[in-house]
Amino acid sequence: MAASILAPDPIVELRLRACDYHYGMGKLNTPTDVQVADIDDERDCIVVADVEESCIHVFSSDGRFMHCFGEPGNGTGQFDGCFNVAINHEEGHVYVADAFNHRVQTFDLASGKFQDEFGSEGDAFGEVGASHGIAYDRDRRLLVVAEYNNNRVQLFTPDGQPCLMFGTSGSGDGEFQSPQYVAIDQPTRRIVVSDLDNMRLQVFTADGEFLLAIGREGTQAGEFKSPNGMCITREFQYQQHQRHNDNHHDNYHDDDGALVLVADSELNRIQAFTLSGRFVSMLELGGTDALRSPESVAVDSRGRILIADSGNRRVVVIGAGRWLSLGWRVDRHAHMPASVRIVVYTMTLIRSLEPSLSVSLLPNELLFEIFQFL
Repeated sequence: MAASILAPDPIVELRLRACDYHYGMGKLNTPTDVQVADIDDERDCIVVADVEESCIHVFSSDGRFMHCFGEPGNGTGQFDGCFNVAINHEEGHVYVADAFNHRVQTFDLASGKFQDEFGSEGDAFGEVGASHGIAYDRDRRLLVVAEYNNNRVQLFTPDGQPCLMFGTSGSGDGEFQSPQYVAIDQPTRRIVVSDLDNMRLQVFTADGEFLLAIGREGTQAGEFKSPNGMCITREFQYQQHQRHNDNHHDNYHDDDGALVLVADSELNRIQAFTLSGRFVSMLELGGTDALRSPESVAVDSRGRILIADSGNRRVVVIGAGRWLSLGWRVDRHAHMPASVRIVVYTMTLIRSLEPSLSVSLLPNELLFEIFQFL
């Protein structure tokens, strides 16, 4: 019998691989975080933290290498454990959680030039014990830092002034065992922390008050073996469908459409939950695109899902609407294929000329949903 040939998973749109680039020029070794940053009002770029290369890579949205910055060490602009980054879109800054140097460093996104740093090792208020996870609260202009060694979260101003601290060691509500990553739901200012060794996510108010835990240890849908990087998004609307053994259906209208996407590294999958803790969907890629120790996940302005596929030394980009269904947004037509845009523009013209036709009653939202899958 002939050996079966593994094929790529058809929902994957783009792959950023180690072999595509020379050393120090976008070579991905162990990508542990992926974020999306604004270049301008119309363009995104992809920012990837590579802990083994001690480097932050910046790519265009179509995967073209732009520049990188950082090197191993403990000096200015050097890293020892750059697991996670956060983006200040308004000022064009990248904040790097430099874990084992126990600090946060700030860089200019466009040039990669060092700007500032803060942090010193310790467990007192304002000191840092392995700054593993970081997120930026743009409304309050604060950095939220998850401390792996101190089992807590601290909030700082961008120049390093401590504002708030919460959490302690343990497995109870509001307690941590190795907090890894942190994300912020900007509209509600809720803070979500991946609590690695407790096999769960924890959700807090902006002031650090515990709200709920999401998940528990296990291998079933909605359970974790290694919850790591995550993002919170309102790009998607939930529809009951199946994709890769996903047979758990729910809705999240009580959460105002917010979804938490989290990388479950040991089980090689991405899971989606509502902010109230209900499991929504699960993604496991097949064939040659099977995930291996995914560390983090992000969503760009097109609705594409980006995964830091650490064990495969790459970033995988899932095409818009190919896992979770896209919600409607007025500017989303700009990112649709040309064939889809032509159809919808044609329908818009027909509607304007013959508004009495039954076909004219179909809204553009429905047309995009229909034609993007044909």
